[in-house]
Amino acid sequence: MLKIQKMVSWVLIEGFHQAKITDARLINSSVPKNEEWELRLIFEATSLLHPTKKYLAKKGYKAKDSKQIIKDLTELLGDDIHQVINLAGEIIPEALNVLVGQPVDIEIEHHHGKNHAEPFCLVSQVTKPGGLIEQLKEAA
Repeated sequence: MLKIQKMVSWVLIEGFHQAKITDARLINSSVPKNEEWELRLIFEATSLLHPTKKYLAKKGYKAKDSKQIIKDLTELLGDDIHQVINLAGEIIPEALNVLVGQPVDIEIEHHHGKNHAEPFCLVSQVTKPGGLIEQLKEAA
């Protein structure tokens, strides 16, 4: 059987998606004299509609996003959050692989720029599988 290599698309339909985390790492996005680290999660959304595309989404967290980092990692890891954040409050880069392969639900929001044909797809929420569906039920 011949299996094709799917084309990568960073444009997802706005709304809720089942996905899995395919990469989790710290990235140094600094400029000289101003070191800034970012926790970056890459998600592959499950697509039952398009056989030739792989849909990816990215969520980046900086130090100013500490509350959101804690919320999302607690949602995914629960009491095991200590596996990726040490007692000094530092993310442990080599431990982030515990997130890779984890199934999640993500919510995508579109942000349109006047100079771009395609929208920027923002991952606005990350939960365990079924978490976003529960939020919808509670809101109804």
